[in-house]
Order: sequence, then C-alpha cells, then structure tokens
Amino acid sequence: MTPRELDLLPRLRFLDPACGSGNFLLLAFRELRRLELDALAEQQRGQQVLDVAHLIRVNVGQFYGIEYDEFPAQIARVAMWLADHQANIEASQTLGQNFVNLPLMQAAHIKHGDALETDWAEHLNLEADAPGLARLYIVGNPPFVGGKKMSAAQRAQVVREFAGVKDAGVLDYVAAWYVKAAKVMQATAREFPGLQTAAALVSTNSVTQGEQVAPLWGNVLQDYGQTITAAHRTFKWSNDAPGQAAVHCVIVQFQPSAQASGPRRLFTYSSPTAQPLEMQAQNITPYLTDGPAVIVQKAGNPLRAGVPPIHFGNMPLDGGNLLLTEQERAELLEKEPAAAKFVRPLLDAQDFLNGGTRFCLWLEGAEPAELARLPEVRKRVEAVKAWRLASVAPSTQKFAATPALFRDRRLPERYLAVPSVSSERREYVPVGYLDSGTVVNNLLFMVPDADLFTFGVIQSRPHMDWMRAVSVGWPQSLDGFE
Repeated sequence: MTPRELDLLPRLRFLDPACGSGNFLLLAFRELRRLELDALAEQQRGQQVLDVAHLIRVNVGQFYGIEYDEFPAQIARVAMWLADHQANIEASQTLGQNFVNLPLMQAAHIKHGDALETDWAEHLNLEADAPGLARLYIVGNPPFVGGKKMSAAQRAQVVREFAGVKDAGVLDYVAAWYVKAAKVMQATAREFPGLQTAAALVSTNSVTQGEQVAPLWGNVLQDYGQTITAAHRTFKWSNDAPGQAAVHCVIVQFQPSAQASGPRRLFTYSSPTAQPLEMQAQNITPYLTDGPAVIVQKAGNPLRAGVPPIHFGNMPLDGGNLLLTEQERAELLEKEPAAAKFVRPLLDAQDFLNGGTRFCLWLEGAEPAELARLPEVRKRVEAVKAWRLASVAPSTQKFAATPALFRDRRLPERYLAVPSVSSERREYVPVGYLDSGTVVNNLLFMVPDADLFTFGVIQSRPHMDWMRAVSVGWPQSLDGFE
C-alpha cells in the first residue's frame, strides 16, 4: 500500500442503514484496520515505534448505522468498541509498543430508528464532513418482507420512496433501501462532486427477477443515474440457527454512472451452493447478466395479434371452505349425493407437477333451488360469506355478495396448464392439456384453446432460457416442487 493509499483510509465513511448488531460494520472496521496495520508494519520494517497512537488513524467514528430495534443498536455500539480494543491489541503486538485507546474519544454512530424515516445524509453529517471525505460506502442486508406480506405502513413507505413509479405496489420491502441509497448517492454526487460513493446490498434474488425489475431498476438506474458495477448472482445463504430456511440471495453493487469507471465484476455460481466464479462483464444488467441494459416490461396482452392470451387460474378466496380433501369429498357425497355434479378435481402447481388429489365445489351456474336442497353445501357457502366479510381488505369483502363462487372463474372446454412455480432443478417446466372437468387454481396459468404450436413455443429451449433469465426464482426452499 502506497502512502497515498494509506492516507485515504481515514477519509472513508461507511453506512449500514439496517445494521442489526453491527456485523457488516464490524467486519469493515476490522479489515480496514488490518490493511492499515499491514501498511504501517511494512513502512516501519522492524524499527521501534515511539507513538502508535499517532500512526493509527482508522477509527470507529468512520462507521455509521441505523437500526430499527433498540437492543441490537446498543449491541452494535458496544461491539464496535470491543473491535477497536482487539485491533489495538493487534497493533501493539505488531508494532512493538503498547497501545490503549483511552479515554474513548471516538464511537460508532449507531442511530436507533426507522431507516426509511431517517435522513441518511443528515445522519452521516455530510454537510459538515464531506469536504474531508474521499469515499462513502453504503452496505448492508436490509430486511426482507414480501410485497404481499407487508403491513399497510410498510407498503406506504415503499410507495412513498417510489413516488410516481408505475407498479411500485408489487415491490418487496427491501426495494426501498435500494432506491433510497440511489437518491442519497445522486444528491451527494451533485452537492459534493469530490466525494465518490457506492452501495452494495445483500437481498433476496427477487429484486433481480420478474415484475420487480422494471419499477425498481428502471427507477434506480435511469431516474437516479446509477450503474451496476459488481454483483453476485444467486447463491444460497444460510446460518447455523436451528430451523432457519436457506434463502436465495444476490449482492448488487451500484454507484453514480459518472463515477462508475473500471471493469464490471460479475460473480456466477454453477449452483446456489457452489463457490463463485468471477468474470469481467462489459455491462451488468438488472437481471445480473452481461449484456445491454434492457428491462422487460410487463404486458397484459400478447405482443402479437393471433397469439392466445395466458391467464391466472381460478383463485378461490374462500378461507378453504370451497375446497375438499378426498376424505371430505367422500363424506359430503355420502350425506348429499346430489352434490356430485358440483364437485370437480382441483389442481395447483404442486398437484400438477407431483400428483395429488384435491377437489372443490364449483357452483358456477347452480340454481338457488338446487342449493336449497343441499344443506351441507349451503353451510360451506355461508362460511365463505362470513370469511370474506371478516376480511380487512375491501377488495375481499365485496366478493361476499357471491359466496358460492370462486373469485376468479375461467374454465374453458380445453386449455393448456402451465405451473407458476417449479423446481430450479428442472431443465423444462412441464405443461399439459386439461379440460373443463378439472379446475386449476391461481398457482397454475392457463392458455385457453392453445394449439400445438403454442405448446411447442412454451416448451422450447429459447423460452426456458428466457424464463430463467427474467422470471422470479423461488426465494426459499423448493421442497414440494419437483
């Protein structure tokens, strides 16, 4: 390390806006101190050091964090002091003079608060400190909450961060950290052009797949002028805690395009548990491939005339009251044989792929007089009505007016069924023809009246390659989907 590079180290600043107990900050501090110590040891070449405190310039005050829970935030502060003490012991042993950093003059800046309600630039004190800084790094593993499982408050935060962005409502919670980092870096580059910035975040691979790519990366790369400069493609991240699911993650580094010089580093994995292989890329796309920055946009209709549409299957939205196991079907028909005309096989993606037997009450076209003679069926219909009325979602409550029916009702005479979920280990996703005698739920797609040409296109190698490149990978265990 040159003297110039050594002088650069204390002019670095790090922010983890979801720091937990400070693991990312601890590792960054430790490695920075070791770089500095190695350089100092090389400079001294065994000579006696008179003042270690004067030589050691990397300090915990360069590290900033934001943590929602108070207890982990307190742990992070103390852990950084302990890391400083350990680094001082290591420096004493290497440089030959005892070094104790007392009294404690520096501390990591760990803020207890909601990162999405915090002004990151203000927390970093950039207005006062930016002239003395060389680089700002935003790192971390923001919290993951799926787009369909967020609280109303969390969804409001995401929509606010993506104000005016079409389809922002489909984004996972973690996406808000990506766009907030992009905003901070764009503003910093504009206000303090001498300060270089970069962000590297760990998250589930959903942010680089499927319908999330367009609203997230269209905003980050185009609206906020960022470029992806390095990335790890999907890998499996697990820990030693009992009962923890292995999560499929990516790491994406991005920075203002004007500062994005040098080669693009892309790390690929032959399987999610394999070791990474580094390659240089001309350009890293939002799908973490080497190629032009093309983003696939969502379309509600086929792009060419004459191509049959593809639909979701039939969502019951029934609290399970219109669905039957094989045993429940047998018990119902024993009590009410006349209900047989309304009982049909029901398939979801797992049943379609692995085989399984379930049934449903398909009451489309049932006359009120017929239902009046089927008290067991009526009990289930009434239970659907009560369940829908009890929902907190107005969109569910309105379907209480038609409790005998699935929310979605498409049942062509003949259609091609395509599972929406399949194992990553499959070379081809199985599809198959079904008829109106079988109901498929919303975990299967259907292509009404699909001809053999459509079947061939869906099963083709180009379509399978396209699907793997842009569709959503299952973020956790694929148990059950083989």
